[in-house]
Amino acid sequence: MSVERYRRDQRAKEHAGEPLGCGLDERPVPTRGRATIGELRIVKPAQVGDESGLQVVFVVHAEELGAAKLVVETTLHEQGRGPLRTGVARLADTQGWLNVFEVVTPPDDGHFCRECSAFVPFAALEPEHAGTLRCFARVRLLEAERGTLAEEEVAFELQAG
Repeated sequence: MSVERYRRDQRAKEHAGEPLGCGLDERPVPTRGRATIGELRIVKPAQVGDESGLQVVFVVHAEELGAAKLVVETTLHEQGRGPLRTGVARLADTQGWLNVFEVVTPPDDGHFCRECSAFVPFAALEPEHAGTLRCFARVRLLEAERGTLAEEEVAFELQAG
């Protein structure tokens, strides 16, 4: 074995498991814990205050994640056409985002369960054409270190006038 190869092997042993840098190697993603989205459904018409609209309702389940911040993204899409446009500023932007919010899991690693929902007034929807729209709602659950943990979709129809 050459001296250079011996030194290279020694450096590799010293730095085993460390990232190489420059995006060539990443720290291993924690594999502990899991999260799922359950009971996803659309409630329409839904009434919130004086406004009538639709509500995306789902349950976030998490196990053994520790005190993790889970980001929940909820979007509306028209099948084959892309995101449904929404014209209300409080819905985050005009690309179909309903809301992005955080759910913090408890630090005890036990089972965690929370019902969540996102409301969209019918007046906020800006469909590109009239008639029956075949749509779906997508809910994604993300965590900073693990990336996307779960993603679910549910189909529904809307009447656009």
